Amino acid sequence: MGSISKPDQLEICAETRTGSRDVNEDSYAIVDGPELAPSVLGLIAVADGIGGLGSGHIASSTTLTTISDTFRRLMATHSSGVPPIHDWLSFCFHKANSDVLRMGLVLPKLKGMGSTCTCAVVTQSHVYLCHVGDSRAYLWREATLRQLSTDEWFNGLRQPDNPRKHKAVTLVNQAIGWQPTISPAKSVEPIRRGDTIILCTDGLTDNLTTIEIESILAAGNDLSQTCRDLADEASGKTGADNVTVVMARL
Repeated sequence: MGSISKPDQLEICAETRTGSRDVNEDSYAIVDGPELAPSVLGLIAVADGIGGLGSGHIASSTTLTTISDTFRRLMATHSSGVPPIHDWLSFCFHKANSDVLRMGLVLPKLKGMGSTCTCAVVTQSHVYLCHVGDSRAYLWREATLRQLSTDEWFNGLRQPDNPRKHKAVTLVNQAIGWQPTISPAKSVEPIRRGDTIILCTDGLTDNLTTIEIESILAAGNDLSQTCRDLADEASGKTGADNVTVVMARL
């Protein structure tokens, strides 16, 4: 399924696939339109649920619902200029962590569930990133793909023998809902017209090489078709994990 939104200055599309799994534990969120301040064009986010005896989808959906709703409420309090986006994102992430952790403590069947999350807020000149875990953010500019986020694994290592082999969740050093406090990674990147921000869960990057991703991006299709092609190609691989891709073009 896809979602497309076209405000005056930002085009957004999203695709998610179950792949070979029984349940899609990925989620995505899009916040845009008149509810945002004029200086903020949109918020996009992806989350990949893990653990909790198959309740990862609850962790990821709860994470993004909390972040989206909290960001909207903060935006409603803003009057003019560029808001303190990184401060707001940190607050949203900590609120999501508390919500998911509380659910796992209250309901035994949800104990141990958690979620990665990567979120981007786009303004006319910058993209503000905040993330926990190993879902990624990329910048596609002038036929060059650059990773903006840093994967959070213990010792920065993953299985070296097979880059497409699904990694053990124990390699992720933190996840929303796993621990009482989190330390989201934050960064800001200048952007310009024509740039595309790509957020994805590891179902995309575990199943497609960088060269394969770049080939699809360079094919010249419109944004929504490109997003579908990425999700379809990754989810069609043997043993594919859940795949979610969100793209925003300035």
